[in-house]
Amino acid sequence: MRDLLFKINCIFNKPDHKPMKLFLSFLLLFTFNKVICQTEDTVPFDHVDNKHIVIKNAANKGYTLGSKSQLVKACGKARIKKDTNEMLGGFVYTYTYKGFETYFDDNSWDGSTVKGTDYTILLNGITYKVGDHISKLKARFPLSYKNRNHFSNNALNIIISHKGRYTDASVIMSYNSKGYITEITIAG
Repeated sequence: MRDLLFKINCIFNKPDHKPMKLFLSFLLLFTFNKVICQTEDTVPFDHVDNKHIVIKNAANKGYTLGSKSQLVKACGKARIKKDTNEMLGGFVYTYTYKGFETYFDDNSWDGSTVKGTDYTILLNGITYKVGDHISKLKARFPLSYKNRNHFSNNALNIIISHKGRYTDASVIMSYNSKGYITEITIAG
């Protein structure tokens, strides 16, 4: 390896080797990019497309992580709390229902948390709710199940994708020591 680095250094320090320098620069950039960047094949979690996530209430009305008006249309009038967003400026809004909260930055959806049994989450058409055993996720999300507790104890993470590409958002299923889901958080 030391010999290779010495040869590369010699080439970069000769003024008459511009084409070779350019070629080696691209080669190194490509190689290091592949080594440093994590590919989707190495992410230790399963994913669900954001279009296949629905929160349903007891009346079976669904909310698909959209606008405030879509939330109110699906779930009815909420208790709304407005706070200042100290990090980004502007405001954050918390829409609270019995056992369910959704958060917005100004007008865009930021996250949702289900803590009660009156609400269910559909992921790829399969229903999950507070009180279900975490093993229910094993068949549909085997990587996430296998790597549960990766970021924190008693939590299973499912990456949210958009049009087949991973995002920094996830569905987090928190569960108790007996394996029963206590909270479902969807956060962007």
